[in-house]
Amino acid sequence: MAQRKHKVPEEIQRFWALLDMSIDAHWRHLNTRRDGATDMTIEALMLSLRRGPEALAHPDTLNRLAQLSERQMLWVMTRLQGFKPEIAPAWKDADLEVLAAVRRKL
Repeated sequence: MAQRKHKVPEEIQRFWALLDMSIDAHWRHLNTRRDGATDMTIEALMLSLRRGPEALAHPDTLNRLAQLSERQMLWVMTRLQGFKPEIAPAWKDADLEVLAAVRRKL
């Protein structure tokens, strides 16, 4: 009996390609986004925003803020409102309005 050749699903082909990648290539693959900032960029932004709206005066913070997608921006704003007092003061609505206005200008 002749063997049938089955088309390998695209997900399996991508998985096989990942197996041939170096650790550095995996790192870049996992930490490069095409639709906004990387997770590490978001975490660095959150760390800087613990200082409050004053952090918006720092170029590094603005650079990270500019990289966010709309979905990420909403997530960051939600997280800012949920800061625990022992970490940093939660952002108020007026602070979030300033953040959104600054982001629109970037």
